[in-house]
Amino acid sequence: MFCARRLWHSTVSTATLRPKAPKYLQIALHKDLSAAVQEQQPRAVLAIFSRFVKHVEQADVADVDATLNALVKSIRPSSSPGVQEDGQTGSAELEENELQPLLSSVEDTLNNCDSAEGDAERVINNLAWALASLHGESRQELKARVRSLFQKVQEISHRMLETHTANHLSRLGWAVARMNLGGPGEAQLLQDLGDAALKHKAQWSAQDVSLFTWSFATLQTWHPVLHEVRVAALRQGRSNLQNFGEQDLSNFTWGLAKLQIRDQELMKMVGKEVEAKLFEFSHMGLVCTIWGFASLRLATPFLSRALDHIRASNVRMTPKDSTMLLWSMATLRHDTQRELLYHHVADHVIVPGASQFQAQDVSICLWAFCTARVDHPRVFRALVAQIAEREMTTSFTSQALANATWACAKMRAEATQMVKLATQEALRRPMRDWSPQAIVTLIWSSSEAQMPAVELLIAMLPELQRRPQAFNDRDLASLVYALKEALWPLEHAESRRTVLKCVSQEISRRHLPATVKMFKFLRSPPAAATKSRAQAQPRMT
Repeated sequence: MFCARRLWHSTVSTATLRPKAPKYLQIALHKDLSAAVQEQQPRAVLAIFSRFVKHVEQADVADVDATLNALVKSIRPSSSPGVQEDGQTGSAELEENELQPLLSSVEDTLNNCDSAEGDAERVINNLAWALASLHGESRQELKARVRSLFQKVQEISHRMLETHTANHLSRLGWAVARMNLGGPGEAQLLQDLGDAALKHKAQWSAQDVSLFTWSFATLQTWHPVLHEVRVAALRQGRSNLQNFGEQDLSNFTWGLAKLQIRDQELMKMVGKEVEAKLFEFSHMGLVCTIWGFASLRLATPFLSRALDHIRASNVRMTPKDSTMLLWSMATLRHDTQRELLYHHVADHVIVPGASQFQAQDVSICLWAFCTARVDHPRVFRALVAQIAEREMTTSFTSQALANATWACAKMRAEATQMVKLATQEALRRPMRDWSPQAIVTLIWSSSEAQMPAVELLIAMLPELQRRPQAFNDRDLASLVYALKEALWPLEHAESRRTVLKCVSQEISRRHLPATVKMFKFLRSPPAAATKSRAQAQPRMT
């Protein structure tokens, strides 16, 4: 099948076992690995290596390095460090017995890393990158083995930091962040890695700048290196950003947003560079870049062209892609042109693929359609049906469940079913675990659906009495609005009056203008009270 295989098979039968493979076997191995990568055949990579190790006493460091990297590249052809990979899964579904010979050789290599003959830093760096990439592609039972090997890589790398180049350090930082093993060892490694990186800042490439930013952002860790990456990006003005490729720009933007580093001058120049290189961007790269600008609440000059490019492309968006994109557009606000993309995502991703959306994705999508006021009943029907069918409410955070219910109530789409599902889940959880905003949002949503939240109100009352200061002015105004007398049954009038009495007591203690205004509106004629609806709506996060 592969070009070098005949030479290999004709000679390995007579090869004697020795510490290192004969040169011709190594040449055959590397040629066959290259062919397997081109044909995207991860199982062929493993089969090639398994045959190889049967004829040598111990695989050479370079052979193990080449095989592991070939495996990762055959699973993900465009594999390179960056945020675009995050959340993707491979299709190889490799079995433990298939990976066993290679992982055993990796372990031997780590136990004898001095055999790299002066090139240990490069080998360890390559192994770190490959193991971090492989971890995301492995079955669950294999992940523990990969993590154990990576722990050894971290320990060895920590001892070698002073001899690493800038590129080694940035790739190692990416691998550490991608694995995210946690623990004090990882935190200390990242801090020491940052210190070492500062000594090489004059040699940083565009990829180094973006990967340092991405790595520290992913682990939510601050280090002075993050100040220097901004300086490096602005060095020589726009000409330095011209060295950033599309993945560098998306990683850099995503990292700055995750860390909430809001440098308007820098982001303005990044925006111009993105606009100039728009059609070089991968689909996920564009989504992450737009998300970064939206998270920093900054003008996004390339947005319209980027959305047109995404809509015109034939690339199928994943639930994660579409969720990030919809959240970004809703945050940046929208116009009629962008509304077309909401419908495009709805018709091509959400409705046909609703079963693939997780709880957080569902909440954000519903929130985005509501915030943008895009009327698409099939989106609400499909997503709420998934919540009910998969009993998904237990997977929601309290705020995410409240946001999803708020969106359905405000858009008057599947509101009755969503309120029932959310109420049932809210009553199942301890009320002390709910934020005041979340529980008030559920009560407000019930009111909008013409379903008095009697049980929720009774469950919430002890919390209101115990921690009234936790309820802010808008929370209390929304609560008062939800307690409209016409909606509440007479048998629960006493509970309603008790809550309103608690709110009145808070008015006497605190400055609560919105709540005072809501009391006045509810005592006004119906037409005037209707005008207060907008003021009573909970503010979503």
